[in-house]
Amino acid sequence: MRFREAGSEQFEAIPDDRQREVCAMRRSIPLTVCWLTMWATAGIAVWATPAAAQDPADAIVGQWQTEPKSTGFATVRIVRKGQEYHGEIIALSEPTYPVSEGESWFGKQKVDRNNPKADQRDRPIVGLRMVWGFTYRGGKRWEGGRIYDPENGKTYKAKIKLNDDGTLDVRGFVGFSLLGRTTTWRPVARTP
Repeated sequence: MRFREAGSEQFEAIPDDRQREVCAMRRSIPLTVCWLTMWATAGIAVWATPAAAQDPADAIVGQWQTEPKSTGFATVRIVRKGQEYHGEIIALSEPTYPVSEGESWFGKQKVDRNNPKADQRDRPIVGLRMVWGFTYRGGKRWEGGRIYDPENGKTYKAKIKLNDDGTLDVRGFVGFSLLGRTTTWRPVARTP
């Protein structure tokens, strides 16, 4: 940027060529207004950029496929709520009970039938909160959360680790982390 004398004691900014194009109407609009407009536009563009795209803590936000079992797998959507991360089951690979469950269950939508609370046993599995309460600890680790296993109706302490290949190691445990089980979740689709 150069300056030229606009009067005996005032100076006026002269934009370089690219800035002249943006301020094509510089003769009818004072240059200071043009400059203010350019800076305001740049500020809005930076402010409107999603922080999630830059925040490593949000690397687990999205949809994940749980590790397949004999009963199939679930798709879990993890979202951020404040400083914590929560996830709910949004789909099942096998949403109804197979014939091996008996005539009374065969073909019915899977429900939380193993929940220790009798009044919650008819809740559909799809839509069920599966993980909650995780906080980012740095180093691609989220801790302090809980995980619910609808197959046995139990809730465990849990932690999550993001691997270099983009998968999640989700470890559920009782008491100490050494007494637990780790499953690997694969990314399905990222949410913006």
